[in-house]
Amino acid sequence: MNDVRLTRLPNLTPQQRVSEVASMAEMAAQAQLTTFVTAVREVVREELAAQLQGKAAATAGPLLMTKVEAADHLRVSPSLVNQLISRRELPVVRVGRTVRLRRVDVEVYAQQHIERSLV
Repeated sequence: MNDVRLTRLPNLTPQQRVSEVASMAEMAAQAQLTTFVTAVREVVREELAAQLQGKAAATAGPLLMTKVEAADHLRVSPSLVNQLISRRELPVVRVGRTVRLRRVDVEVYAQQHIERSLV
């Protein structure tokens, strides 16, 4: 397409030639920008997909946790988990006589405390 447009330049006045060349340069720059934006979008999509897969892998596991598992997950002592349970900061599920914590509740608790520490 540019070759066809270049053959018409000799028939134009100097001012028209400048305008035509500027228009062609602008179209080329726009095409490069579009290509760049498309490439950036693709990289962002790939990165988000990788992060989502990593997050899904990180949250995979048993639905219910013991107090010790919850403590390990939060990287705190089991006695602190007991305190959080007695203060009702961590909800529990009773299975017979045993106490279990839902993984999602432990992760929500952790996320809330991360957000509080950032404020």
